[in-house]
Amino acid sequence: MERLLQRDGVVRLLSLLLAFILWVQITDARSADVTRRLTAVPLRAEHIGPDLVLQAPQALPPVDVTLQGPARDVERVRPDDLAAVIDLAGLGPGQMHTVRVQVRGLAPTVSYTVEPNVVSVFLEQRVSRPVRVTLGQPEIARGDQKYVLRLLRDQVQILGLRPNVDRVARVEAVVDPASLDGAGQREASLSAVDASGMEVQGVTLDPARVPVEVSVVRLPPARDVPVHPRFAGSLPEGYTFSVSVTPSTVKVRGPRERHDGWQEVATEPINLTGQTRPFAVQVGLILPPGAESMDYQSATVSVNVTELRTERVLADHPLAIRGVGPGLVARAAVEGVTVRLQGPKLALDRLDPALFDVRVDAAGLGPGRHLLEVRYDTPPGITVVSVNPSAVEVVISKSPNE
Repeated sequence: MERLLQRDGVVRLLSLLLAFILWVQITDARSADVTRRLTAVPLRAEHIGPDLVLQAPQALPPVDVTLQGPARDVERVRPDDLAAVIDLAGLGPGQMHTVRVQVRGLAPTVSYTVEPNVVSVFLEQRVSRPVRVTLGQPEIARGDQKYVLRLLRDQVQILGLRPNVDRVARVEAVVDPASLDGAGQREASLSAVDASGMEVQGVTLDPARVPVEVSVVRLPPARDVPVHPRFAGSLPEGYTFSVSVTPSTVKVRGPRERHDGWQEVATEPINLTGQTRPFAVQVGLILPPGAESMDYQSATVSVNVTELRTERVLADHPLAIRGVGPGLVARAAVEGVTVRLQGPKLALDRLDPALFDVRVDAAGLGPGRHLLEVRYDTPPGITVVSVNPSAVEVVISKSPNE
């Protein structure tokens, strides 16, 4: 019995020893350092200053985070526990900032590296200011009556990023003509435009619509009258032009007994001096005598300026014979040809006939009669319309001195 008890004690002691060894091994394994990589972790910005906006925040790139530390701490990290952030506290607008990426939500025993570890961001300032409202079309004519519009509110607030707000020159109010069916109050939609009249995107108007009072005025009878552009000055020598006008006709209103006297609506003078290329200009229209109103106050005149094309004839132009072999002589049936040229007047006037080479090529030909094609080099910008004759008989014979 005593031996049995002693043997049981030894077994228990060995069991405790084995359990202790196993615990030590497990503890060492969970305490050993391991590395773990998390990819495409979202990156967000924190502590952006008041009235500042991160330009294109959706462009913040995801980052890859590599963790290192005890296995028990690294393995329990879930991707949702991590926060990859850039701290924008104290950073101002209008310039590029390079900011270090930080990772939060980790145990103190876990270290990390980030790729990329810095990102570049640009901050813009959100501003607001009052802007004056103008009517894009204060009068709208329909049939024999005219709708006269008057703004009941001529100022709104514009909000947005500073570069966009600074571009805004004015706010235009537009009333849908289809909504005009009599006098009364209507709402006009608003759009912010720059100095050239192009709409500026990325801004908000408060309010987005303004009230407009509409009154109706009966119009005198109208007649369609063609628009005739007037010009001042002249093009440089050697140039000509053609014209198109938009609109080509306008409705002119006034007493019916004056209608027959309105043969044209003249534009303000358009200066042609020094113009050598096509151009377009918007000019005012001059109200004909006795007229009361027109449906357009200006027109766009497109002036197509081109070089004046003409012809020049080189009569009895010298014909050269080239390539005559050694010991041979050549004689053409004619000594000159007639060349008809076409092109810009200035280019034709400047052409030196002595530099215009007209020839036949006798290279490789022996004694006898040969019908040779007349050849030439076309001058730049000029067209050779015809050469007469286009082929010449050439007689080749041995030189008398041979």
